[in-house]
Amino acid sequence: MKNKLLLIAAASAFASTLPVRGADFEVGPGTTLSVSGLFTVGVKDSLVSNITPNDTRAHNSELRVDDNTSRVIFSGSTNIVWPGWKALFYIENRFTANAEPIDPLMPGLPPGMTQYTAGNMTGWANGPTYAGISGPFGRLILGKSTFYYLDGLDYGYIGGALGAGESYRAWDAQALGVFNMLSQVGTSIMAGGHAVAGLPLATLQIDRTQNAIEYDSPRIAGFDFTIGYSKNPYNSPNNSEPAQFGRAYEDGGCWWERLRYNNGGFMASASKLDVVVQGGNNTALQAVYLNNILPGFIQGPLDTHAYRLTAGYKLPMGLKFGVVYDDTSVDNGVIGTRLKAERHIVEVPVSYNWGKSAAYVTYNKASSTSNLPDSGATMWTVGYDYELAKKTFAGIFYTTLNNASNGNYQPFLSTTVLGGTGPSTGENFRQISLDINFWF
Repeated sequence: MKNKLLLIAAASAFASTLPVRGADFEVGPGTTLSVSGLFTVGVKDSLVSNITPNDTRAHNSELRVDDNTSRVIFSGSTNIVWPGWKALFYIENRFTANAEPIDPLMPGLPPGMTQYTAGNMTGWANGPTYAGISGPFGRLILGKSTFYYLDGLDYGYIGGALGAGESYRAWDAQALGVFNMLSQVGTSIMAGGHAVAGLPLATLQIDRTQNAIEYDSPRIAGFDFTIGYSKNPYNSPNNSEPAQFGRAYEDGGCWWERLRYNNGGFMASASKLDVVVQGGNNTALQAVYLNNILPGFIQGPLDTHAYRLTAGYKLPMGLKFGVVYDDTSVDNGVIGTRLKAERHIVEVPVSYNWGKSAAYVTYNKASSTSNLPDSGATMWTVGYDYELAKKTFAGIFYTTLNNASNGNYQPFLSTTVLGGTGPSTGENFRQISLDINFWF
């Protein structure tokens, strides 16, 4: 078993293939199996402040151990009949390192024992999972892929080292702005005289796009591009045509395009995403709002249109800085209305590496959502991490997320903090965390 930097599907052919750190096994002539992943866990002190008068949370502070998206990855490739061509596969499996996952086959639990899940993270093949072919002209993959969601993020130890965004070596899930600010549109509605609920964009699209077809080009003179398409990105079983939306199932779909450049310390990218809900079929989020808050109200489909621009520069002395701009709009996105929700976010990451140490400052600012005044937010993260061993890092982070009076941005995986209740509309969030990442 030999540790080395892998390219999951013929890295020499194209830069956009996700590289992973792991163990490489030769299982036959021209066939390689790789095992890699990330074990990451942290101790976190969280606090929700600026509590609204009608808030019903049981408590506003908590100290807990939390998982930061640990995973095990199985991947492999095999030579096929044409020289330089390979068949490939990739299976990413998320798990929670700090708690017992929910087991649907377990009918009951011993007294005092509880189970939990971080959203839909825990399970076999619930990360990006696909198979395909790679060669001198790039790669083509089919399966479940990540469209748009991570564009701009720098996460070099498991791939994506072309981003201008955050590059923390010791991850903290709630500290990463790209997972909360950049993946949400902060909206709310009025019910019972106070603002409630929000619209987390990540639940509507982009995280792990299902039924995906993706082409990644070779990297030429620092440039590469990606085109992705899915006819059914949510894997919705409902292909009927709801009369109130007047849209056929075949009218929906998802397109994603990305162009990147990385050369001589300079990196830049431009991405575009368009999601048209099939048949007007919305997510379960719609039913919750309609049944519990506005019974009988008919809301249009939440079609999503977004683009993201990034740029960054890394100096030889270890200083790196960048900027990320994201503009996202959601049709019918102001819940309870037919109004469009559109907002833009600017992220400015700065980091400095010296020896085994690295320090980070990242600032995020979201504008107010269109048709909803005072619905923006700001977020600051200050962090430091240290290389304990090769690819093993410990870090400490301080993060604040401040919502305007009608803003409803949430920490990433907010269901894992404060009893599953992140900040409500107009409330703020603060966290201090000590985290350790072991990349293998």
